[in-house]
Order: sequence, then structure tokens, then C-alpha cells
Amino acid sequence: MTAAPGFIDAYQRVQRRGKECAELLGPGLTLPDVTDLDAYNVIHTETPAGAPMGKANFILVHKSTKIGKMVRFKFVGTHNVVVIGQEVDLGSMSISCFGKFGIVIIGDHCGFKTTRIALKHRAGSAVIGQGTSWVGGSIVVSEDDNQVVVGDECLFSWDLEIMPTDGHPIYDRKTGDRVNAAKPIFIGPRTWLGRGASISKGVRIARGSIIGQGSLVTKNTEEFCAYGGVPAKLLRRDVEWRRSFKEPFVPTED
Repeated sequence: MTAAPGFIDAYQRVQRRGKECAELLGPGLTLPDVTDLDAYNVIHTETPAGAPMGKANFILVHKSTKIGKMVRFKFVGTHNVVVIGQEVDLGSMSISCFGKFGIVIIGDHCGFKTTRIALKHRAGSAVIGQGTSWVGGSIVVSEDDNQVVVGDECLFSWDLEIMPTDGHPIYDRKTGDRVNAAKPIFIGPRTWLGRGASISKGVRIARGSIIGQGSLVTKNTEEFCAYGGVPAKLLRRDVEWRRSFKEPFVPTED
């Protein structure tokens, strides 16, 4: 199955794109190990739901990950690759690739409920590190060569819309120049996004950030700080969250 036309090129693109995303985000992005292809199911003719996949599109899903009846894949473009790591709970995930040469990577041990990922143009990327959990929302990557990169062990609530573009172009009436170019979004590891939070294009969320419910982040954040409001402002420094009240926390010694 791995000898299907276009697979070698797709595999190499995943390797390159994953490395590029890790370098751009910095420490805290762990991607699935696809060196052992025997550990993966390689799907390329039709989706698990029976929909045709078109030309040179591939899904690599670790054999420990189950694709339930509520999971949907849609391929309209060509030469797209989806990689899903081991022991991922996809919930009712929807992944759509409308352009060409798009890449979606989901790290090991992630968990989702009602999440949508859509790549709409050429060479878009949506990359999520290991151990991240997300209740509900969407990543929509429009325009060529644009991307969203999420680090390891993040905690995302629901009603989250992450879009590294405005969706429609705006032009200067005198010069005709585009004034709202798309810009990638980078979300560092151990970030907690509260319900309904929004991240503006071009923003880099630092490691350990806490973004309050309904906040709009328009500027880069600092590590281990809490933000809230519209636009989001710094609320408190030197804070760190846990997934459960039962998880112990040991204060950092100076």
C-alpha cells in the first residue's frame, strides 16, 4: 500500500514540514514518529467513511488510533497528507483539504470532541503537538503557505476559532495594495485557551500562557502569564495551570 503513486513524495513533505514547524515554534512540539510505517494504516483510495480521496491524497493513522463513525475526512484538492499519531481520541473530528499540498499533523495522545480542521488553499498546514486536548472549535487555514502550529500539552476549551487570515481581502483604494495579508499563528506548549477566546493572525502565544474566556489576543504573550479582555491585557505573571484539582503543584524555588 505504501508503494501507491505519490506516496514517497507525500512522506518526504510531511517530514520536511514537520521539521520546519518545530523550528518555527521552538521547544515543545513533539510530532508522531512515522519512521516505522508498519505501525500505521496508510489510506489513499477512499476515506474510512467510504468517500473517494482523489489524486495523491493520503491519511496515515497509527494503528492504535480508532477512527469512529463520527470522524469525517474530505479531500477536494490533491497531494494532501493527514498524519494522526498513536492513541488519539478523534471524537467527531472533521478534516477537510480543499487545496493542494496541504498537511495536517496530529500528535500522539491528543483528545478531541467536536473539532474541525480545514485547509483551503495551497501548501497550508495545521500541526498539533502531543497530549493536546480540545473540546470544540476549528482551525481554518486559508491562503497559500499559511499555517497554525500548536505545541504539546495544550488545553483548549470550546467555541474556539483559530484563523490566520481575515477571510476576505482588504485593499488600499489609492494604491491597490493588499493591506491585510495572512500571517501564521503559533501557540506554544502548555497553553490554556478559555471558552470563546480568539487569536489574531500573526500572534505568537508563549509557553504556559493562560487566555481567559472570551478574550481577543492581538499581540504576542509572555511565558507563564495570564491574559484577559478585548483586546487581551496582561493580568498576572508567574502562573501555571493544571488539568485537575487533584494534580499536585510544587512552587518554583528561586
